[in-house]
Amino acid sequence: AGIAFTFPGYSLGAGQNIILAANAASLQARYPGLTNVLGNYTKKLSNSGDTIAFQLAPPFDANILCFHYDNGWIPSTNGGGKSLEIINPGSGVLTWGDKDSWQASANTGGSPDGLTALVPNTYSAWLAFYAQGTGATDTDFDGISPLMEYALGKDPGKNGGVNGQSEIPIAATEPSGKLHAGFYLPVNASSTGGYGMPGVTYKVVASNDMTASNWVTLTTKTATTDWTPALGVQVGAPLNGYVQVIVTDVNGQPLTQPHRFMRLVVTTP
Repeated sequence: AGIAFTFPGYSLGAGQNIILAANAASLQARYPGLTNVLGNYTKKLSNSGDTIAFQLAPPFDANILCFHYDNGWIPSTNGGGKSLEIINPGSGVLTWGDKDSWQASANTGGSPDGLTALVPNTYSAWLAFYAQGTGATDTDFDGISPLMEYALGKDPGKNGGVNGQSEIPIAATEPSGKLHAGFYLPVNASSTGGYGMPGVTYKVVASNDMTASNWVTLTTKTATTDWTPALGVQVGAPLNGYVQVIVTDVNGQPLTQPHRFMRLVVTTP
């Protein structure tokens, strides 16, 4: 009862596949390389899982494949930007209802036929792609500005999982007593270091009192330069399309003063 689609007369060769979409035109605009989108289905799948059945045409009344999936099997596919994909399409049909038969897509945004969504890599085009207007409004109400969502490689239309508050920069105290800020930046082969959005300048700053004149720049990164100065900056290996960056306030004193603050500032032309 989740979705409905009546297949027209169509022939598939061995190993070939077809794709059904909620909105075929939108899907093909995001993945221009797709040539096997057959059409639009109606209704929608449940957020908590559903049973999917492929039935023979009338007058027959039999399912040739029926399986159940659960959207909670792999957390990253439950609003986190990944799609739930069968590991081996040729496996026995009785295994399709098993959690171990599924995996998360390699790419955020899903990967139909191995393709990656062509999300624009300039801020103005990105705003248009996600219908964000001038970028002045937080349309998904997660407290993160569109510019920061762009800089962090997030979807401004979603406010949960990897697109919500859990992924904003977090400050923590190290055993030495000094403060550090940790955050994730998107993998991007065109930027120096292989991560970070084009056109964005990332700056980590620190202050004792948060007054405008007392913020001190600790390090800065642009699309054409790596973190400068590099002292106190740790960059992790790429994982699931992101790299972790940790910036330690190496010049700051241990937290003996009443307060110490760090923040990530992003700007773009």
